[in-house]
Amino acid sequence: MDTAPSPFPGDLPITPATLHKIVMRLPKKMAPEPDGISTAALRHLLRTVIVTINRVFNRILCTGHFPEARKRGKIIMISKTGKDSRKPENIQPIILLFYVAKTFELALLTKLRLFLTPRQKQYEFRSGHSITLQLIRIASTYTTSHAKGTASDIR
Repeated sequence: MDTAPSPFPGDLPITPATLHKIVMRLPKKMAPEPDGISTAALRHLLRTVIVTINRVFNRILCTGHFPEARKRGKIIMISKTGKDSRKPENIQPIILLFYVAKTFELALLTKLRLFLTPRQKQYEFRSGHSITLQLIRIASTYTTSHAKGTASDIR
C-alpha cells in the first residue's frame, strides 16, 4: 500500500480560523509598536483583512521569504538582577517583535508542532509541564536508586 509522503510545514497552509484564534490570544492592552499597529487593532480586524494577512503568511511559508520591513523589532536592555548595570556584561538585550511578526511566528509554531514530538523528559517549554515537575522526577529517581543501592542515571 502506497502512502503519501508526509507534508512539510509550507505544504500545510495556515487557515484564517487559526490566524483569528492567534490574534484573539494576543495581549489586550498593549501600546502600538513603531509600525503603528496595536494588539487592539489586530483584534478588531475584519474577516477580509484576516484572510488577506493569512494569504501573506501562507505565501511566506511557500517562498521562505519574510519581508525585510517585518523583521524589525524593538530592542530593550534589561540589567541582570543584583549586578552592576554600568558593566556591559551585566546587561541583556531582548528583541520585542512587532505584533504582526509575532502573529506569524505563532502561526508558524502551530504548523511546526505537527512535526515535532517533544521528548518525554523535556519539561521546559511544554504546556502542562514545569521545571518543578522535572525536579520531582529527578528527586524520585534518585531516592529510588539510592534505596535500592544502585547507581542512578539521571538525565
